[in-house]
Amino acid sequence: MELAKSLIDVPQTERGGEIAQRGFDFQACWALSHMFEYELQGKEYVFVFEYHDDVLILDSESIPKKATFAQVKTNEKPWTLSKLITATKKKPISFIGKLFEQKSKFDNSDVELMFVSNAYFSFDKRNKFKADEISLKDQNNLLDKVSNQLSSKDYLELSKLTFLTSDLSLEDHSSHLKGKICDFFESYFENNIEINPASFARTLESACRDRAKVRSSDIRDFDELIRRKGFTSSFVKETLSNICATKTLQPNWENARAIFSDMGKKTIQLLSLQSTFTRISISVKSSNSVERLYLEKADLLFNKQAAETSMSMYINESIKSLEISIPDYSLALTEPKKECIIVYSVIKNIIGGEE
Repeated sequence: MELAKSLIDVPQTERGGEIAQRGFDFQACWALSHMFEYELQGKEYVFVFEYHDDVLILDSESIPKKATFAQVKTNEKPWTLSKLITATKKKPISFIGKLFEQKSKFDNSDVELMFVSNAYFSFDKRNKFKADEISLKDQNNLLDKVSNQLSSKDYLELSKLTFLTSDLSLEDHSSHLKGKICDFFESYFENNIEINPASFARTLESACRDRAKVRSSDIRDFDELIRRKGFTSSFVKETLSNICATKTLQPNWENARAIFSDMGKKTIQLLSLQSTFTRISISVKSSNSVERLYLEKADLLFNKQAAETSMSMYINESIKSLEISIPDYSLALTEPKKECIIVYSVIKNIIGGEE
């Protein structure tokens, strides 16, 4: 049975974490930061949240050949091997047992297993290592206990299991993710593009929540799985491309200079206006700034035909209208700032209309 079909047809182990709605927690932060690594390597990938395991990673959104099942767990103390491989009456299959159970379900496919955590592993000092690299005593202990927990007594391939300690902080993993986003942008974009990492993180957070909320019982086929629960390389590339295009189309001084020159502004005036326009271009990005609030009101007044007829008249009429509707904001701004914000609004709305 091909992997795509198997993922739909093979019954899932009980997914308690899916029933309890998760926020943008450590698990999602790790998956997203891991996704950035794949993106920089140019890999095709799909990350699926809360399906068969905490995170399922596929190598293709159309015809997957390889699957990685990852359990992503947090812990206050270093993990002991005993805690990872010991079963209890309440949990008859251990953490590692559950991973190898996934392997047995998809034994005809190329399957890798990962146990990821914020905490270190007391039985090995490395941040990343495979199960066949730990001491022989620990290997035998793992094989003995996990084999007894599974219905299948087939040989457990320890080389397929990777232990990974993430560098994300347990207490502040969201902030660490923003730092990773900054590093990713710096490596991904050839030109310096100013992108707010917090805003991008919120976009990813929302997407993760939407995907995690989709019940597995509602998934009917592989295409629906990818569409509704998958984070694909094509989705990320499209998102990044849209960000790049949007930033390229942002109002800039070259746009504004052409407008002010047509209005008859002289060289010295243009130099002063350039400085003002540059400052307001930064200020309008702050949600609570006076410049941003003034811009939002100016956008409501936008009239392309009036701006094309006479930009000077359009600016004067807009400023008069805004002095009446928002007098407090108007008093807080100089005339050159008001002019620059109106011009910024015109450029923004024309670009938006042409997009």
